[in-house]
Amino acid sequence: MRAKKDILLPTHVKMVSEGKLRIYQRKQTIKFQGRLMALWKSYAKKQISTGQLLKQYEIIHGPC
Repeated sequence: MRAKKDILLPTHVKMVSEGKLRIYQRKQTIKFQGRLMALWKSYAKKQISTGQLLKQYEIIHGPC
């Protein structure tokens, strides 16, 4: 895991210096929230079970 962070750090520094990191994070957040809301609507319509909701959330969110 450490190696991945070492690779991403220069990219993040460059993005911050160019003012792009905030834009990237905003887009990622909007994308995540859209997926989550679609998933929640499926659950509210009883198209998926609670277990399926949680499994799909885990896929969308990724490991903590």
